[in-house]
Amino acid sequence: MKKIFSIIAFTLISSLLLSQEMTINSAINKAGRQRMLSQRIVKAYIMIGSEFNVDQARKELDESVALFEQQFLELEEYAPTDGIKNGIGNVDKYWSKYRMLAVDVPNKLDALILIARSNDLLNACDEVVTLLEVYSGKKSAKLVNISGRQRMLSQRIAMLYFANFWGFPENDIVKVDIVENFDVATDLFLKSLKKLKKSSKNTDPINEGLSLVDSYWNIPKKSLKDIAVEELSLDDLYISTNKILNEMNEITGFYENVLDE
Repeated sequence: MKKIFSIIAFTLISSLLLSQEMTINSAINKAGRQRMLSQRIVKAYIMIGSEFNVDQARKELDESVALFEQQFLELEEYAPTDGIKNGIGNVDKYWSKYRMLAVDVPNKLDALILIARSNDLLNACDEVVTLLEVYSGKKSAKLVNISGRQRMLSQRIAMLYFANFWGFPENDIVKVDIVENFDVATDLFLKSLKKLKKSSKNTDPINEGLSLVDSYWNIPKKSLKDIAVEELSLDDLYISTNKILNEMNEITGFYENVLDE
């Protein structure tokens, strides 16, 4: 069993998050970030298993597990209604089994199980985001939701691409359609980016950030089954999706602040 997380990373992340006062928009932002972490952790697990950029992958996995658990505690403490509390409790139910597998030594069968569990965890996290958005009573809060979801999609797309590269043998235990999930994720990413670009709430920094995201998108607009690994190197895929993640994280923060005003 590998070390669950880096103490240094956990301390730095905890200090940063605890210094931020929770508002409804920051709660939507953080709950949305939980969706992203559910996919980023699996991506790191698969990278380690396929022996790609292992040191960086271990760092991402450790920091992501620590951040998920810290944000979970913050959201649990903030939860303003019983419905939201129940939703967060549902996240905890899926997280415990997911986490136990995610920090173990990677293998292909467990990777498939982890992908399946990540879908359950993602859906549970998404339900919390929706509950918070409805509670806010602001139509504009949807922008924080959609923008935050782009972070998740960047990591889901990368995770599925790496999974396709690693390859899984046919089995009757767990069935995960890597190709179909990849196509759905890329389609939703592009449609959501287009929707965000049209928002009347956009400031100059938001528009500039969205343009950067557009420039970072170098994934061929083809189905995964038509993409040879040589068309897009794993290094390029890894770098571009992390750039998109970082930019969308900043943009989501901009939307959060604009809506707070």
